[in-house]
Amino acid sequence: MSTFQVQLGGHWRDYGKKEDKQLKTAYMSGQQTARFKMHINGKKEKYEVNFKKMSQENLVSGGTREIRPPYRMQAPSGPVRDANDKPMEPGPTICIKVPEGAAGSVIQVPHPKAKGKFFEVKVPAGAKAGQAMLVPVPSWEGRLDPVREQFRKWDKDDKGFISFGELAELIAQLNPDLGRSEINDLILQVDKNQDYKALAAVPAPVSAVSAEMKRLEKEDPLLKSNPRRWVLLPIQYSAVFEMYKKHEASFWTAEEIDLASDTKDWEALTEKERHFVSHVLAFFAASDGIVLENLSTNFASEVQIPEARAFYGFQMAMENIHSETYSLLIEQYIKDPVEKDKVFNAIATMPAVQEKAKWAVQWMSTECSFAERIVAFAAVEGVLFSGSFCAIYWLKKRGLMPGLCFSNELISRDEGLHADFACLLYNMLQNKLPEEVVHDIIRGAVDTERKFICEALPCDLIGMNADLMATYIEFVADRLLCALGHSKLFNASNPFDWMELISLQGKTNFFEKRVGEYQKAGVMGGGEQEQRFSLDADF
Repeated sequence: MSTFQVQLGGHWRDYGKKEDKQLKTAYMSGQQTARFKMHINGKKEKYEVNFKKMSQENLVSGGTREIRPPYRMQAPSGPVRDANDKPMEPGPTICIKVPEGAAGSVIQVPHPKAKGKFFEVKVPAGAKAGQAMLVPVPSWEGRLDPVREQFRKWDKDDKGFISFGELAELIAQLNPDLGRSEINDLILQVDKNQDYKALAAVPAPVSAVSAEMKRLEKEDPLLKSNPRRWVLLPIQYSAVFEMYKKHEASFWTAEEIDLASDTKDWEALTEKERHFVSHVLAFFAASDGIVLENLSTNFASEVQIPEARAFYGFQMAMENIHSETYSLLIEQYIKDPVEKDKVFNAIATMPAVQEKAKWAVQWMSTECSFAERIVAFAAVEGVLFSGSFCAIYWLKKRGLMPGLCFSNELISRDEGLHADFACLLYNMLQNKLPEEVVHDIIRGAVDTERKFICEALPCDLIGMNADLMATYIEFVADRLLCALGHSKLFNASNPFDWMELISLQGKTNFFEKRVGEYQKAGVMGGGEQEQRFSLDADF
């Protein structure tokens, strides 16, 4: 046993790498207790560990669990102290050897993050020469000074934002002696001090549940290596294949969207309404790229059954069409080149969009289990899109923006199918997540969407009631939880009866001469009457 362990359900489970590192740091620094905050499955949790009692308390829920250190790991008798005989704060540590004759005295230790700099540590009186000593490294912000100076210059030029990659490049230029890991440490320090705004793709923390689920998933039929994964037939998973055929039958292209009347309506919108719609389109344009990247780099290769890979392949094609459609809408509505560039680069330029993107991107980390990630991306497409879809349907109720509303109907149907497919695969997994873990993930998605559509980009800009919108988001989340096979979290009812129009089959409407239930003729094996369906029927 080389890691800290926590007792779960009567069994000892290893902590995740990050948690284990934090516990070891505090324990070997001589701390009696340690408090820390972590984002677990999208939710901020506060813990206090008591090394004397070997217990961990969740300061939010009050729950306690027994813990134990790695085999033969023994903590020092007390915390390491600085030159003023004050306990040093636990944090990143380095291991030094006690110098000859240093017991009971103050020594200088080279700062590992600052060349030529030192910090002072008091060596315990009982320490022996040559003995290993774990020393907390105090933060040193000297290297941030030139970075801050550059930010001050950019602020004067109204260019205060840079991306994660650009920040790393800047720090490397100003500190050429730093390695990659040291640059990353400084980036996190800059982010902590809110010196820049960027989508730093920090993965969701790995919990003990993550580690255990990853171990179990190695033998799951959906995920373990399958030598027959390259050939689709004979069909082994008919429900999965049926979902693929359903998606295939729903194929459409961006050229089907008629934007002829939208420009006039766009110009008739109030400034607040245009602000709202442009931000919604900005998020959609960015989010499809995030979903697409997760599919291409993770899910499409991780899942080993060919029926699911067929669905993912088709989903990726449709995500590209969604992205093209949103880009065309932005091109059509926003004529000012500066404003248009801002919308196309929304993850970097719009904080409201950035926060939603951050929540989704954290769940692309394969350090988390597949089960956690598929639930999270079901929430991305089932919850994080819900408020925006609903808002566009509100515009449709008012008879505005027919092209935008028709594309919204098509895309919301697709995204509903994607969320349903995620639920199908999750329910096929042999090992399901504990209910509290699923609730934490969904709660994180609901909080993120509520902050976006009710606070950062309040829907009252277009005349919608923000409280009812918050209830609607909770209703959608409860519906997703039921589809995942878990209990409801909010017990919310649908406050917008007109939103029943959003169903995967769609509803014929009198506003457009086309319908959102467009379905490629014959793919689902419909009869002769279905194949004669006309998209241009007069109502």
